[in-house]
Amino acid sequence: MNAEPQTAAPPAARGAGVPALTGAVTRATPAATAGTLTGTLGLAAACWAIAVWRMHGMDMGPRPGSARPGAGSSGFHGAGELVFQSV
Repeated sequence: MNAEPQTAAPPAARGAGVPALTGAVTRATPAATAGTLTGTLGLAAACWAIAVWRMHGMDMGPRPGSARPGAGSSGFHGAGELVFQSV
């Protein structure tokens, strides 16, 4: 990054008896910002692709005529929800 440090003192602090901040503020170049954004979006896309690949074939519950049980009764669901909400 090619950036020139600037003083970080706010205008109200100049001459008002308030000590100026001693740190330096650097501004990123547009190319660095674009590179960071591209890298972040690329990583997010890769993560979504891996998630879709790993979830491929998962179903949304029992198929009609299946011997597997359903999601349970409304009372079972309500009791679980009560526990989740109380924590």
